[in-house]
Amino acid sequence: MTYDDAVDAAVDLSQLALDIAAQPHPADMICRVTELAVKLTGCAAADIIGITEGGQLRITASSAPDLSQMTAKAWRQWPHTTIEKRRTANDTAMTLQRSSYLQQLRADTGIVQELIVPLQVDRTDHGYLRFLFTEPTAATVNRALITAFCAHASITLDRAALLNQVENLRLALDSNREIGAAVGVLMTRQQLTYSEALNHLKTAAQNTNRKLRDVAAEVLYTGQLPALKSSLPGDLAEPTVPAPVTIPIVAAWYDRFPPLPTRHEVT
Repeated sequence: MTYDDAVDAAVDLSQLALDIAAQPHPADMICRVTELAVKLTGCAAADIIGITEGGQLRITASSAPDLSQMTAKAWRQWPHTTIEKRRTANDTAMTLQRSSYLQQLRADTGIVQELIVPLQVDRTDHGYLRFLFTEPTAATVNRALITAFCAHASITLDRAALLNQVENLRLALDSNREIGAAVGVLMTRQQLTYSEALNHLKTAAQNTNRKLRDVAAEVLYTGQLPALKSSLPGDLAEPTVPAPVTIPIVAAWYDRFPPLPTRHEVT
């Protein structure tokens, strides 16, 4: 690689990194990695995969989901083992799968080669970035550029995982606040203990097949439990109102039993 090539590659990687960082959601960031991998290498498709201890393929994101799913068929027909995680200055950690699998892959999808690069940040494993090629490119592909891009991809997936964790913690905190407030409403209005009020909430959520935080939000809005209104004491219970007597029924009663005559009418 010449100096100019190195500069161009650095500029490309910087632009790719900015493109990934501009994605609004973690899922968008992960999908964008696969799309930019295709743009960078000219491969037919790229996907982020996981390989279980039993050698099973898990597809997390793909630039061409249908094609990735087709590769899973060939993958299932040939045994695979977990690829060793390694990355040194002289080892790009790329692995070319065995020829029998590739023959099946080519017959099913037209893919003749795949390169698989582990995605890691420190000791955190984020799976692999897989490049699928329709032409043999092992001798011509810029592996140094691919390795550099995969370093950016690893950081991106690590950031996406952290953002997901932060979002989950935020949702859990908001839910706990709503649930705690709803428990307080029931404790105050019904003179219940904390455990009793919480059990009412849980029972209502189970009976209505709803999430506990949704039932808690309804209690805060209405002051009532959706599924236990008739069984709760006091003002949380729905009062039973008898059906009103309608005018036609009263009129029929008087028709059947006319009023007695007055004394002036007695003979």
